[in-house]
Amino acid sequence: MKVIYLSPVPLQSFAQRPHHFVHWLRKAFTAEVLWIETPPIRFPRWSDLSLMAASASVGTARGGEQTQSWVHEPWIVRLRLPGLPFEPSSIGRTINQLAWGPSRARIARWLYSGLGRRGRGYSKAWLVVGRPCHAALWLHQCFPELSVVYDVMDDMAAFYHGASSNWVRQCDNALVGIASDIMVSSKKLLQRYQQRTQNCHFVPNGLAISEGRLGDLRTMLEIRKGQSAKHKHPVFGYIGSIAAWFDWLLIVELCRRLKSEGFQRFTIKLIGPIHVEVPKDLPHEVIIKPPISQEMIWDELEKFDIALIPFKQTQLTESVDPVKFYEYRAAGLPVLSSHFGDMALRNESDGVYFFEAVLKGQITIEAILLANSIPDASFYNNHCWSTRFARLVCFKETLSTT
Repeated sequence: MKVIYLSPVPLQSFAQRPHHFVHWLRKAFTAEVLWIETPPIRFPRWSDLSLMAASASVGTARGGEQTQSWVHEPWIVRLRLPGLPFEPSSIGRTINQLAWGPSRARIARWLYSGLGRRGRGYSKAWLVVGRPCHAALWLHQCFPELSVVYDVMDDMAAFYHGASSNWVRQCDNALVGIASDIMVSSKKLLQRYQQRTQNCHFVPNGLAISEGRLGDLRTMLEIRKGQSAKHKHPVFGYIGSIAAWFDWLLIVELCRRLKSEGFQRFTIKLIGPIHVEVPKDLPHEVIIKPPISQEMIWDELEKFDIALIPFKQTQLTESVDPVKFYEYRAAGLPVLSSHFGDMALRNESDGVYFFEAVLKGQITIEAILLANSIPDASFYNNHCWSTRFARLVCFKETLSTT
């Protein structure tokens, strides 16, 4: 099987859904992958300059430091399409496409190589699109014989404004029309895309954890079960990007609530890259740390008492099922979340509590700390990435017919 994967993120970055997907394809089908990265799909903004400076000031971790070891193996090849950040403009798309001529030849050589040995194996080639963009439509025009799988991970148009948002939505509509299969990452996205196509598959986000680390986690969870229920200095933690969807007001209100409940000592630790301006009047209990490697996430989670997901309720977060939920729960942590996206569909039986209930006094922080939040042993297998992607029958059906 050969797969051209059009990715929304760089290959040499911390592992996200695209990385886990292509790695699963390799393990399940011995797939060869051409990983393609595209130019920006929105117009540039003046704020980009200030955000670049802000990221540099807090010490953003370099992507290469968090790269998966397999990205340098021969089965996966990376290709970066050149281009200017003017894709929403038809002139910009024309200029970029002219620059892709050499890339088209390279893609064709990779795709058609070995056909003499493979015989009918070419029918096992796929174009998987992880980002609605002009490059996806261009690749479909160049290689119309490839089956198209569209992985909808977010409401991408909601990331942008004006012409950029309109262009992304236009691309999305076109991809829905040409895709043989569509997979979506959240239940809200499933509701939306099921109305537009019959071949829509719910493939939720999942959990990546090594066998060795899983053993360490289970040992840690046993220790937590035997710990005293008293928390004299609880630690509340968040690990992830701090961007426009991060609700700083909830953090401030949580501090006030903790003090009103009588907590004299507590820490709120926020770990991750900064993509917005940080409020200057944050309570002193709030500590902001730079990004860490994925392997270190589990070490940090062991220090938390309650995990946080303080996101705003917006058009963007309405379609989100955050990966960090699965990581938090795998570490045996109760999750204090705002009422957004797929998080709004969960409850205390899932180890999830809501800021809204805490701030209204409907449940106390002490009660959350005392609750048994250790997940069932089946949690890890049920939510691992390989289990998630196994729902995709389209690849298996193709292999069986060829």
